[in-house]
Amino acid sequence: MPNNTGKYTEDDPVKIDLKTICDYFYNEDLSTRQIQIRYWKRLKYYWNNFSQVFWSEQQGSYLINGRDNLNGEGTDDQSYYDRPVNVFKAFLETIIAALSVNIPAVSCTPDDADNPNDISTAKAGNKISELLYKHNNAIFLWLQALYIYSTEGLIACYSYVDEDKKYGTYEKRNYKDEDVTGYFCPSCKQQLDEEMVIQARMIKEQLNTKYDPDEEDAKLEEYEDDKPLRLNENELIEPMVCPECSVEIDGNLQQSTLAIPKLIGVTQHPKSRICMEMYGGLYVKIANYARKQADTPYLAWLFETHYVNVLEAYPDLWDKIERGSGFGSQVNDTIEQYARLNIQYRGTMPEDNVSVKTFCNEEALS
Repeated sequence: MPNNTGKYTEDDPVKIDLKTICDYFYNEDLSTRQIQIRYWKRLKYYWNNFSQVFWSEQQGSYLINGRDNLNGEGTDDQSYYDRPVNVFKAFLETIIAALSVNIPAVSCTPDDADNPNDISTAKAGNKISELLYKHNNAIFLWLQALYIYSTEGLIACYSYVDEDKKYGTYEKRNYKDEDVTGYFCPSCKQQLDEEMVIQARMIKEQLNTKYDPDEEDAKLEEYEDDKPLRLNENELIEPMVCPECSVEIDGNLQQSTLAIPKLIGVTQHPKSRICMEMYGGLYVKIANYARKQADTPYLAWLFETHYVNVLEAYPDLWDKIERGSGFGSQVNDTIEQYARLNIQYRGTMPEDNVSVKTFCNEEALS
């Protein structure tokens, strides 16, 4: 849920109850969460060659000591000649390089090896996995996952369907059902020409005349299924068949009304892809007591973005977000936002960013 200054005025009781539940889980194990955040943020500093950092309780953030401090605080001759070596990053890079030689492969196997449908499905699954690897740059995702695991411990992958014209477009034929009266094939519902039905009716009448034993002037002939029907020795009777399914047309076929889809136009639609994003403990909060994924009653996805992005996704919050007010005023919000802030800000805060808190339950995780 988007949150800026903690203010929330909504008349809908369902939304108020949902926010109460989300706030409860957001504040669960608050002290433990803050300890985790401080630890993960320190590792981020170590990775970016800032080894001389210390936590300031007054500012609620890490401060850089020594010659890397742009404000000039804590700089002296000793700090100028101090040349710390970043063994933390170098050691982790060797481990990541060793683990990223091969990307874990996805191998689909059929449930029943004797079932051709299962075999075809398994082969299609392998092709789909290769396509997902290509679209999501699996090599980079795997490297990012190893980096997050080294600095935050928790790895979470967010997969979603994205539709955009940058992936290409496809044509969609639009149809509209229209009631059409005519002759239709009883087998395939294909509309038949009236002349074909008339000819089928004439053939039936001719057959009735030739093979009807009640007619005094009609010679009774033996009828056999395996012999072609003849009006005489030189003229064969060819039955009328449906041009679509080749079923013989009945001479007693009557007109009927049927809803037929008619093409009314062709439109261009953007193609979609399965996108995957990697996040760590700074962006994802779960229950610390959960031993497996099914044990956590919630998952919170937390991140910061410009307020215009939030308004695009949630237009109803236009009057509820204060522009240019910076981050939230709650202490816990400030620590969370600082931990996810890019280290390049060096203690400053972006003015137009707001925090987005998205919660999902166990059903959405499964």
